[in-house]
Amino acid sequence: MRHRHSRGARATALSLISVLLFTLLGGCGGGNPVNPPAATSGIVTTGASATSAAAAALGVGDGAAWQDSQSLTVPADSAFLFVSSCADQAGANLTGASVRLTSPSGERTITLGESALAATGFTEADLASATTDPALEAYADSIAGELPAQPSDDDVAELLSRLKNGDPEGTLPGLPDGLADQVDTYRETIDGLTNAIPASDTPPGPTDGLLVVGPEAGTWTIEVDAEASAGAFLVLAWAVPADAEGLGIDAMSQGLAGAATAAGVRAGPAGPRYLGADGGDPGCVQCMNQFKSPAAYTAEWFRAKAIGAVWFCLKWAQMRALFTKFIDYMFAIVNPTVMSAIGLTAAGLKEKAILTGVIVWNLLKIVPQKAEEVFWQYAFVMQSAENYCMVCYLGLKTPYEGGLLKRYNINPPVIVMEPDYTLTVELCAFNIAKDALEPPAYWGFGGGEHGAGHGSATWALTPSSVATLTPSGVHNSQCTIKSPNEPEILAARIEVTLGSQPALGHFGLNIEEPEKQYTVHGQGGASSGFGVDDNLDILKGTQVLYTTGYGMSGTKGPAVFKAKKGDVLTFQVRDTYGHCSGLQAIYISDEAGHTDLVHETWDQGCGHGGGDRGVQLTFTYTVPF
Repeated sequence: MRHRHSRGARATALSLISVLLFTLLGGCGGGNPVNPPAATSGIVTTGASATSAAAAALGVGDGAAWQDSQSLTVPADSAFLFVSSCADQAGANLTGASVRLTSPSGERTITLGESALAATGFTEADLASATTDPALEAYADSIAGELPAQPSDDDVAELLSRLKNGDPEGTLPGLPDGLADQVDTYRETIDGLTNAIPASDTPPGPTDGLLVVGPEAGTWTIEVDAEASAGAFLVLAWAVPADAEGLGIDAMSQGLAGAATAAGVRAGPAGPRYLGADGGDPGCVQCMNQFKSPAAYTAEWFRAKAIGAVWFCLKWAQMRALFTKFIDYMFAIVNPTVMSAIGLTAAGLKEKAILTGVIVWNLLKIVPQKAEEVFWQYAFVMQSAENYCMVCYLGLKTPYEGGLLKRYNINPPVIVMEPDYTLTVELCAFNIAKDALEPPAYWGFGGGEHGAGHGSATWALTPSSVATLTPSGVHNSQCTIKSPNEPEILAARIEVTLGSQPALGHFGLNIEEPEKQYTVHGQGGASSGFGVDDNLDILKGTQVLYTTGYGMSGTKGPAVFKAKKGDVLTFQVRDTYGHCSGLQAIYISDEAGHTDLVHETWDQGCGHGGGDRGVQLTFTYTVPF
């Protein structure tokens, strides 16, 4: 490959990324290296069809040298030929192994081995888009500063919501006019190429993958020569049909799994656990585990490997600034059945793919691991309508009628209620990508026209005596909480589950007396003062509720402040000027007319010398009403 060093090369990444995300994907991969279970090394291939032409070279890394040669029929009018070594295999760099693809004419070859990927006989095409890439890059740069240096899941979800105008008070610029149409035009341009590969400053490695645009049709030869020292590897060669979108990967995966079964390659156990996967509780982690690491050699396994390979190809495109092609990868993840099930229009899909791609693009530059998480979440929800509507987070709506972020609180604070009070709360639900699922009919892809119901929410309170819960509304999405008049326990935990959905909502509930006005006064009633020599402070914790400051001795007050039943108040008598110190009897009253003696008269006497002697009397008092 020729080497170029220019900003044009960087801009190239923005176009290529756009298109690849609409053409290749439908599942998830990644994680720690793992060898597949014991089986026979070899090449398995699908039959030639419009949607499933693929081959997989499977090396099990059992210490035995092996060779094999098989044919892959690439259908006419295939959009791409995608070749990659899956990065999560122990021998992914193909040390001690070589995998070679030769075109039907013999004029073109692709060779993977010894940490390198070489291609001969292809046209190196500059896949940049002079129009689309700069617009996408400028848009991405304009919002890059909205993410912190180490963004959390919530930071990313918040930014995505703002990009989708979910918060009218914090909106960001929308997509530049005509950008979605420009991406379509770019795709049409790419479709017109034949036997072309992306030009690059540096060639890809085996796990970066190679994308051949408009590959030569006919029977390709795949040859493997693996030494005994070669580790386990999986090299995927996949002819992607034109306009297959997300359906192509399913047919390809099923075809390879069937071929593996016919060849005697048995399914193995699931791969490594992804304990760091996103999700509000272990149920969501398990869903991502199963999606990323299913049993070996099943259709789900081949799908996950293909998507994992595309992720690495996507990163390769990002590093070369093929932004429009990057966005096209995002399009490719989508299964069209998802769009119809959730009412997502073609225009809406373009916007969602571009917005998510912009986020992933920015995260790749600052926190690659977080970019990968966002990518897998997006891949998961767009793989099927069931996945999109799977509830992984349960939060509470707020009374605020503004933007999405204000109305749907994914991390609600503790619910605080007064005794003898009734409050109604309402659930809000989110999928694993933290898209709000609204209305509740979408929760779990159940109800109405969206398929079988998923069940209703179950509300539980621990300890149960703190309050009474009465669920109501669609799928019990609402719940009325009634606190007792005189609660014996003041704190509890509410847990909410939703039928078969993996989400677990958990909210704190505290029963607290309301603050009200109190008056500390003398024995003449609430309007009377009290004598103090020299000054008096009233505190709640470190908060000063009342002070006479630094005045001379005499009649002070009454002291008026806010507190609540059960608060512990601290009283301090200060002898500011010396000689004498004392306090007349003081009382406390509330607006309901309750009165109680706080402290009897105290007299320290005189003759103690001049000057500020500080606090001479300290006592505490617990508000009883």
